[in-house]
Amino acid sequence: MVKSLYTPTPAIVKLWLLGLIFAFTRHCFVGILFVVMKKIICLITAISLISLSSSVWAQENKGYILKQDVPEYLEVREPLGIGPLLKNIILLVDFEAFLTYSRLLDSKNDTMGGSVSGSVAPVYKINKQNYIIPFYSGQYNKSRQAITQEEGAQLYTETQLHNTSLEYKHIVNDKLILKPNVFATWSFNKETADEKWHSGLYDYHDLGGSFNATYQLKKQGLKQSSVSLSSQYYRREYPHFQSLISLASITAAETDEKDYDGIRNTLGYSYLNPDGLSLEADYSLLLKIFIDKKVIGSDGVLKSDKRFDNEHTFDLNFKYSPPGALSYILDNQYVLNISDQNFYDSLSTLSLSDDVFTKNYFNYQSYQATPRLVYTKDLGRGKDMALVVDGGYSFLIRLYGDRKKQDGAGNYTNKDQLDFQHQVFGRVSYPLVKGLDLVFKGDYSIYKSNQLFDRYYKYNYDIYNVSVGISYEY
Repeated sequence: MVKSLYTPTPAIVKLWLLGLIFAFTRHCFVGILFVVMKKIICLITAISLISLSSSVWAQENKGYILKQDVPEYLEVREPLGIGPLLKNIILLVDFEAFLTYSRLLDSKNDTMGGSVSGSVAPVYKINKQNYIIPFYSGQYNKSRQAITQEEGAQLYTETQLHNTSLEYKHIVNDKLILKPNVFATWSFNKETADEKWHSGLYDYHDLGGSFNATYQLKKQGLKQSSVSLSSQYYRREYPHFQSLISLASITAAETDEKDYDGIRNTLGYSYLNPDGLSLEADYSLLLKIFIDKKVIGSDGVLKSDKRFDNEHTFDLNFKYSPPGALSYILDNQYVLNISDQNFYDSLSTLSLSDDVFTKNYFNYQSYQATPRLVYTKDLGRGKDMALVVDGGYSFLIRLYGDRKKQDGAGNYTNKDQLDFQHQVFGRVSYPLVKGLDLVFKGDYSIYKSNQLFDRYYKYNYDIYNVSVGISYEY
């Protein structure tokens, strides 16, 4: 994934400080102070978008978004040099195709399918300091898979994801690189074979722009360190989403309740050492300003205030590559999500006496750790012709600070909802010819929660996938 690196501006520093203060004092400051701080954060972020000289293209739905993969230093690649149209083009291509068997355990839902994914970037080299980078990445996947929504997980059989972007890369000097970018994303999901594409409840599309810069702090041989500062704006729209409330009303108070404007600012540090310990650390603040979603009051009536979320993400990743064939990797991520949206549950009864109101329903904290081992064996057949074995384990815990668990009948308890995810995964890549590999991969995932009421969403299930296919890179 392409990293964004840049130098902080005073406006961004103020934004991060305000965001952190807001995050850790949310139980102490309410009412007027909350509204004022929300407006201040939005205002400072808008100013920072104009003042920054950098940004990054990033998406949500972790694990289901194809990452942009364009080398940081394109100057090491030579253009095709073919004819007047292609003589300045540096072509970057990667492609994977798999046959996959997947199964949702404790059910008859097994699927024989597969996946196709790839990206292409016909980079136009203006000179050694300037590049124009059109980029497309796409993915189709047919397998049993779970995508976590705000309320819980949804199970799907087929998904599509398409990303496009146009980036301008300017190498100012041997220290600083600037990259403005515009992008668009389309995500489509099918729950059953009978469902049509482009009609899914959780289908969405994004349109936005970003601006990023990279600044190298130090370089000594193969060792180098850098800092990053980035900012991004996008609008996410769910064209087919309608809640039960809006469906039941002819003149619904909300029609686009999941649509929002996203503003993400990121600060990062990277230390790369190919023959030792490498480190990457990032902090990002994502502000979600909902366009049409109103806050739910304690009486179940919608207020005039619009929903506003902010998500703080801390990433700390290590890679240790000592002499030899083994590399050790440890990725860590902490997420703190804060929302002013509440939840009112009528329990599907006419009586008001048993209704349940949950304040800050979408607030949660999560931590994920992913240790991995990568074994690389040179087969003596030339550069980039090596056997690679990659495997590891991922663990995630998510705690909702205000959302209470329910039993199997839907009755609320006094315990907070607590979710766990475990995944064991592995991949073996064997080179056939230069650029083309034969790949075997598999994963086994366990999702556990003390939330037992799964009438609308899934909380407890196991899924495994086994795949064989090819991978090509040029």
